[in-house]
Amino acid sequence: MSKIDELEARLDTLPPAILLPLRASKHVDRKAMDQLGKLVADLISEVGNTPVISRRVTGKLWFIFTQMLSEADHTRAPEEILRRAWNYAEQLEKLFGPSHGQGPPTPGAARPLDVPPPSARCPPTSRLGVRRPERKIKGPPVIVPDVLRAKSVQVVA
Repeated sequence: MSKIDELEARLDTLPPAILLPLRASKHVDRKAMDQLGKLVADLISEVGNTPVISRRVTGKLWFIFTQMLSEADHTRAPEEILRRAWNYAEQLEKLFGPSHGQGPPTPGAARPLDVPPPSARCPPTSRLGVRRPERKIKGPPVIVPDVLRAKSVQVVA
C-alpha cells in the first residue's frame, strides 16, 4: 500500500465524521476538522509539486468543502461553519493552487491566467454597468390597458 493510498483511506473516514454532525446539529466537529487539516498537510508534503492528483481524491476533498457551505446556508448562525470551511479551502488552495505542478490544464477548466477580465466578458453600458443580452419577442405586440399603466388607482366604493 502506497503512502497516497494510505492517505486516501484516511480521507474516506473523514466525510461522515465531519458532515453527519454538521447535518444533524449544525455543529462543527473540531477534532475531525483538525484531522482533515493534518491529512491535507500530509498530502501537500507527499504530493509536493507533482502535476497530477487523482480525480477521486480531488473530488473527495472538495466535496467536504461544498457540503460545509451547503449546510451553512441552512442554519441561523453560519459563522463557525463558514470560518472552518474557508480555512479548509485555503489549505486546498495550497494543494491545488497555482504553486501545484506545471502539468497541462484540465480540459474545460480555465487556469487563473486564462480567465478573461470582467470587461471582456460583460462590456459596461448604462447605469447598471452590465450589458444584458437583448431578447427578441416573438408574436404580436402586447397592449397594456391604461389602468395598469397608472401610478395610482382610485378605488370607488
